[in-house]
Amino acid sequence: MANIGKQHKWVQTSASTFVDDSDSNGIWRFSAGVDNSATGTISFTPPGGTAQAIPYLASQGAYGLGVFFSTQAALDAAYPDGNYAVTFNGTTTTVAFTGGNYSNVPLATLSQGSWGSSWYTIDPSVPLTITLNFTTNYTAGYAHMSLTVSGNSDSYSNSVSSPNLSTNQLTITIPANTLTRGNTYTVKMDLDNISTLNTTAVSGWTIATYYEQESHFSLAAGAPAPSITVQPQGQTATVGQAVSFTVQSTAIANYPSSQVTYQWYFNGNPISGATQSIYNIPSVALSSAGSYSVKVTDPSGSATSVSANLTVTTNSAPSFTMQPVSVTVTPGGTAAFTVGVGGSPTPTLQWSRNGSLISGANGSLLVVSNAGPSNIGNYTCTATNSSGTVPSATATLSTQATATPGRMINLSVNAKVNPSQGISNLTMGFVTGGSGTSGSQSLLIRAGGPALIPYVGNTVLVDPELKVFDSAQVQIASNAGWGTPSSNVALVNAAQANTGAGLVYANTASLDSAVVLSLAASPGYTVQVDGKNGDAGTTLAEVYDNTPANTYTLATPRLVNLSCRITVPANGSLTDGFIINGSTAKTVLIRAIGPGLTQFGVSGAMSDPVLTVYNGSTVIASNSGWGGDPQLSAALTVAQAQPNPPQAKDCVVLLTLAPGSYTAVATSSSGASGNVLVDIYEIQ
Repeated sequence: MANIGKQHKWVQTSASTFVDDSDSNGIWRFSAGVDNSATGTISFTPPGGTAQAIPYLASQGAYGLGVFFSTQAALDAAYPDGNYAVTFNGTTTTVAFTGGNYSNVPLATLSQGSWGSSWYTIDPSVPLTITLNFTTNYTAGYAHMSLTVSGNSDSYSNSVSSPNLSTNQLTITIPANTLTRGNTYTVKMDLDNISTLNTTAVSGWTIATYYEQESHFSLAAGAPAPSITVQPQGQTATVGQAVSFTVQSTAIANYPSSQVTYQWYFNGNPISGATQSIYNIPSVALSSAGSYSVKVTDPSGSATSVSANLTVTTNSAPSFTMQPVSVTVTPGGTAAFTVGVGGSPTPTLQWSRNGSLISGANGSLLVVSNAGPSNIGNYTCTATNSSGTVPSATATLSTQATATPGRMINLSVNAKVNPSQGISNLTMGFVTGGSGTSGSQSLLIRAGGPALIPYVGNTVLVDPELKVFDSAQVQIASNAGWGTPSSNVALVNAAQANTGAGLVYANTASLDSAVVLSLAASPGYTVQVDGKNGDAGTTLAEVYDNTPANTYTLATPRLVNLSCRITVPANGSLTDGFIINGSTAKTVLIRAIGPGLTQFGVSGAMSDPVLTVYNGSTVIASNSGWGGDPQLSAALTVAQAQPNPPQAKDCVVLLTLAPGSYTAVATSSSGASGNVLVDIYEIQ
């Protein structure tokens, strides 16, 4: 067959709207073609023009020519209607190309689905019939329609023709489940109006001229079955409290809200009327406790959420699980009162001084700064909920001027060194000085290993080597075995006696290490302990205030800060110890920093630290996320704590402590390993 044709390209955008195909190289096209069995000269001659060769297209296995134009006028000027001479097989045949019979745009109607803003959406599980409607304004020949549905990974094609021009419809049906749900396709439809059909001029050949309309549109084979993007969350509520369960899914993005339905279930049974994305229970009862889930359905299918458990508790009156403690501090000092409270619903809190309410004092922590006549007195916290009001015990704040105020006289860190796990040493930082001080402070610094065997067994670091660095990280002292040199023994023994140091080093042949140094007030010193021979084990690094007895004055430098960062192994801990001495209480800020380390480029930070503070074996404070408490934030600023501020999930406590021994222990709530920093600051 040989053919000459003119083509116009359209895009259908709605049930009744077409636009020119802006994505095409040209929306008007002239074409000439002959199949590959033709011989001799292969060409055609337009009316009044010169012969043009029809080249062989190897990719199509036929002779073909296609020229695109942006307007019909340009097309008709280059290739006008009239008699065309077609030459092949040694014969030149004249074929009429007249009438300008471009059909009306072939408008597609579809048996199911709906037009959207940029595509037509169907249900691929149902057969789709596409009907092409057009106007029969032809003078000769017949009409032919071909349909191609092509996607990224699959396609469908078919064609149908009318043997005469009495029809104005052509129809093709795509069987159910032919197209893949969730895929998008381009539907391309060609409508050919054959104007001249010559079967006699060249023996065995059909020679035709035609006008073709091509139109296409985008087709979406539905959408994937919905998935849940936000699951309903479990909750705990008190009888009478309002609760809400919420779900979000991909259905809303894929379909209008009118085509998306919800059904909530309680313990597997549908809840009457619970057919929205949010299920509200205005007032829970004990019978409301149980499992809640929701089924989301759209035209593509359904998805069921996970079950969210609702726990319902009964009301209970407030009760104090931790009472505020009376403290005596130096004039101008800081005092922190803390309470723990239970009850359901959660009680509100209100602090009072000498019976008068303190404005804005509504948290479990109350910080009193600059203690003096205007704020000393009796403090009480009142807890209130719907079941009643309960006052705490009364805590008295008093002041005492003294030459021996409360101060930290010992700082220690207990941890495991294990080079094979990347923990090559234990590094402890400390600061000596304090406001109004000058001169130097005598310190006993120790690194224990064998001395710990009676307490932790043979898991100790057998050869701890001790190094001390100044704030510029210049090494200023070292020791590996406190009995060497011999002059060190007398210094250490005297310091142990003066400080009352625990775990007295008595065996001069042991590999425990110790030095006695006189250090000037400084922004910081560092103690580093590692295994001299690269071994692993538990070690205890300690710094003792070795100020000679009865010589301490308010101008004497004191220990004001301890810090240690280390990788805690799985199910392990980092323990910092400190001793407060003197005749008044001392306020300290204690932190366990995990997530906050990431802002400083520390990798493997502990994501869920828990800080527990002990006095002996008694827990006196615990925290698993300070949450940005403004009073603690102010204390961090006073302490000039670095890094500052920590993340909300880091741990911070502020305590006013009577003289005694205390430990601060950092662990992971999940037992995971991770980098953690524990530090202790004095607060004036």
